[in-house]
Amino acid sequence: AVLAVRGAVLAMDLVLADPGLPLAVALVRPPGHLAGNKICIFNNVAIAARHGQQVLKAKTGQVPRVLIVDIDAHHGKSTHDIFYADGSVFYFSIHQEGAHPGTGRFEERGRGPGDLNTANVPIPALSGDRVYAEVFRLVLQPILDGFQPELILVSLGMDAYCQDNFSQLNMTERVHGELASMLIRYRQQHPIPGVVASLEGGYDLYGMPRCAGEFIGAFTGWAPAPAPVPSLRPGTPMSWFDHYLLDQDRGLAPDVPGEHREWHANFTNLATTLRTQWVSSGRPANLWSGPVTS
Repeated sequence: AVLAVRGAVLAMDLVLADPGLPLAVALVRPPGHLAGNKICIFNNVAIAARHGQQVLKAKTGQVPRVLIVDIDAHHGKSTHDIFYADGSVFYFSIHQEGAHPGTGRFEERGRGPGDLNTANVPIPALSGDRVYAEVFRLVLQPILDGFQPELILVSLGMDAYCQDNFSQLNMTERVHGELASMLIRYRQQHPIPGVVASLEGGYDLYGMPRCAGEFIGAFTGWAPAPAPVPSLRPGTPMSWFDHYLLDQDRGLAPDVPGEHREWHANFTNLATTLRTQWVSSGRPANLWSGPVTS
């Protein structure tokens, strides 16, 4: 566990030392975003984030804004709690609704100086790539545009992969490639250090290299070999939200099923808040330079 922390910190040191390095990945275990339980010991990403802030503050005199993107199938309660009242760190998590540890609700958006610096999106079981694309478009992109992070870290979970037994999600490796492309576009527009990623969960030996390959390949230009079989089998059941979005893509006007209207209202509220209160209002980026908490 100590070596895993050192790996994440080393990845941060590498991108800070070399402005031309687009990505550093800590291929380490155990994971860390649930530090405090029996699986995670230390929060690798949180420690690396704080280390990066300290290094840049020593150089510039200012605490940089940090974005942590967590795409593990399980909510990173430890990361969430560490930075919940921190105005300098934004935590975004997309995770399976109702999965362990049962935290990460829509309405948890930060406290005090960290108000609106947390975005939790608990997606329904069986959600696939189309759901991830919608969440990235309506939630993550406004965070990038409004918060304007100066450091980006990724809790690189791969247990949402469609064949991983540790979740009931239908994500394929394309999601990791799409996330990488979003972060690459952001770095093309903003002169910030390279992205730091550290492994979280992921237990399918077939899916892990596919997901990691898509993510790393997007940054390096390396194209993974074509997969011999598709990740997602034809006829795999989809979540209600996948069906809703696919009908929307076809130009239909689908209704939200009654039992899911509260979820949809919460998701819409979060997306609207990000768009109207952060981006459309033109709030200055330095508004998020709040005090750092322990």
